Parts: sequence; structure tokens; C-alpha cells
Amino acid sequence: MGNYLDTSIPDTFNLIRHSLIRNPQKLNLSTVSTPQPRMSNSNFPSSQLQVRPASFNDIRYIQEIANKTWPIAYDKILTPDQLMYMLDLFYSTEALSKQMKDNHHFFLALKDYEPIGFASFSHEHDEVYKLQKLYVLPGIQKSGTGKTLLQNVMQIARSMGGKSLLLNVNRNNTARSFYEHNGFKVVREEDIPIGNGYFMFDYVMAVDLLENE
Repeated sequence: MGNYLDTSIPDTFNLIRHSLIRNPQKLNLSTVSTPQPRMSNSNFPSSQLQVRPASFNDIRYIQEIANKTWPIAYDKILTPDQLMYMLDLFYSTEALSKQMKDNHHFFLALKDYEPIGFASFSHEHDEVYKLQKLYVLPGIQKSGTGKTLLQNVMQIARSMGGKSLLLNVNRNNTARSFYEHNGFKVVREEDIPIGNGYFMFDYVMAVDLLENE
């Protein structure tokens, strides 16, 4: 993956960023009106990677990306039944709407005005934030998109006063090496029951946001 921070963020993004700094608990990104993926914008060449906040209107794009990435990412990790169960648990319209209402801040990555990846994060406690989701379409991986999404999350969490960013990753998921390459370290293991007799067998990883500016 690439090594640059996306600077093609619309003014809307910067307004949101400043609002988050002033009062991170009261702003819900899902209610902010943002440009739609196919919207022409003369400020951005179509070939340039863009990252923007996602709203309720973008849930279908998040679901499309998840439905394309999960079967590949978890093919050798989850049974088909557990995969479908977890997709419904975390990515149904109802589930994503609730996450947005609960101040999970979502972002879309776009190339040629098409959604190609997404990320979300939330405030955990004190100066600790958590990366909840980060997925990029299989054909786009290793293009720098994932790193750009991650760096944007880290930048905003840091600007909101965050000193640490956590995440959970399946203990058999090769994504662990991506996060380690970006400064994360394994801090513990968790076995999380999610219903229907299923568990998530995860590493909890953390990065010091002040040391990785």
C-alpha cells in the first residue's frame, strides 16, 4: 500500500474536522450533507483518490464493498454460515444506521467517482479511539487506498485529542501485517461471543497516535 496522506478532501471534510475538535461527542457525521459519488467536481481530477465523510445515503455503497470483500478476506477463516451471519449482524441497513447514530464516523474512498473502500472509527473512552472497520475492494488493494483511509482516521482521532487508536483483527487475518506496518502492535487477545454460538477470535492492536504523526 502507498505512503501518502490524502490531501484531496473537500471543504466539507475540513469543516467537519474542526467541529469534531470543538465538540467530538455531539457531531454525527451521518447527518452531514456530503457530495455523492458520481457528482462531478472540477476541483478533483477523476483519477485522483478522494476521501469524504459518509452519510446514511452511502449505506448501500458500504454494503456493496463489504459484500465483495468479506467472502475473499474470510474465505479460509469463517464458515459460509458464520460469514453471512456476521455480514447481516454488522452490515444490515439497520445495523449500519444504528452505528452512524451512535457516532461511528464513516468515510468513503472514491476513485473515478466510484466508491472503492470505507473506514469507520468511534470514541472509546478518555483519549482512546477505535478503528471499527477498514475495507478496500479486492482489485484495489495495495494501491495505497487502505493506508490513506487509515491515515485519515488517525489524523482526525489525533485532532480530537486522541492519544491511542485501537482495533480488532481476526487472529488468522493477514491484515495484521498491514496494521503492524503502520505502527500497530498486538496488546492482547480476545474471544468475543457474537450470538448463534459464534465467536470472533481476535487480536486487539493499538497504535500511539502521538508517536505516529
